[in-house]
Amino acid sequence: MTRIALAVGLFLLAPLMGEYLIGNIPATHLPGLIVLAPMYGGAALLIREVTRRTGRGWPTLLTLATAYGLLQPAVIDQALFNPSFDGHDFTAAPTHLPALGLDPGLLLTFTAGHAITTLAVPIALIEALARHRADQPWLGTPGLIVTALLFAAGSWLIYDDHQRTFQASPTQLTISALAVVALTAAAFTFRPGGGRRDHTGEGRGPAAARHLRPSAPNPSTNSVPSTAPSVNPGVNPAPDPAPSPAPSPDTSPALSLGARPAPRPWQVALAVFALDTAETLRPETWPGLIAGAGILAGAALVIIRWAARPGWSRRHVTYLAAGAALTPMWTGFLLLHLTGNATPANLAGQSLVAATALAVVTAAVRAAR
Repeated sequence: MTRIALAVGLFLLAPLMGEYLIGNIPATHLPGLIVLAPMYGGAALLIREVTRRTGRGWPTLLTLATAYGLLQPAVIDQALFNPSFDGHDFTAAPTHLPALGLDPGLLLTFTAGHAITTLAVPIALIEALARHRADQPWLGTPGLIVTALLFAAGSWLIYDDHQRTFQASPTQLTISALAVVALTAAAFTFRPGGGRRDHTGEGRGPAAARHLRPSAPNPSTNSVPSTAPSVNPGVNPAPDPAPSPAPSPDTSPALSLGARPAPRPWQVALAVFALDTAETLRPETWPGLIAGAGILAGAALVIIRWAARPGWSRRHVTYLAAGAALTPMWTGFLLLHLTGNATPANLAGQSLVAATALAVVTAAVRAAR
């Protein structure tokens, strides 16, 4: 695929997954994609381009995605603070805090939902289709400028539409903006590169996948990079004049020390699907909120540990995204029923949206093999 095709694909997939696939907007309103794409798709493209242009990986990308996940509901459409957003009565939720004028349950749902489903998952799937262009920028300077302008215009359009009926307090907006700035700054504390590039999934040693995005190999040595723990401290072996073959699983130093290999990609997908489903179906109560936060935190820790194991590769990242994409493919139908929008036309449209998402996931998984 060309870079322009990849960029356009991400531009459209982000709003499709972030609003229509989850069932939040019925598919009969699909023409609204034209209005939503500049904000959602623009954010996805800008976050990805900034991350890849600075040589950083998924820790930076996910932190920037979280910043956007807060920016949209807190500042742009202000759904986080609007008690009657789109006709809903958010004050009726058991977790609503009148003193703060917000619902922590919605804060978790909005922020995590946009960071994962709207941004991270579409980016990972389209990057899988990109193959050798996955780590490369897809836009030149003119493309970046156009994307930034589209994002600004799309965000202003959504903001202007909602602020006519509700406006968050200056305190709420100020605190939210500061939190977004803090998250954005934190995203760039992760250093570029690190670890050894591994496209095949056969990387070995604890530094084989120090980041979710593998980086370039160290051309100056045959040993693992200095960021990895030394297997034999005090010994500085002379370099081999000829390249040595890759160690077998039986002789790999990391494995000989008892390091567990990364799980199989399909196991990652299944685990993420199960956890994502459990978090999506949590009750809107305080125990449900605590459980949801625990699931997300636990999943993050497990994925970080998996990514540090020998054998973790881009294929795992693709399967991880595939597992997360499978959940809204069926819960979207459930949400239509719960909101009273399960008309024959909406269900047929939802089936089309789910089939489109499934086709993208299938193509991404095949490309990652």
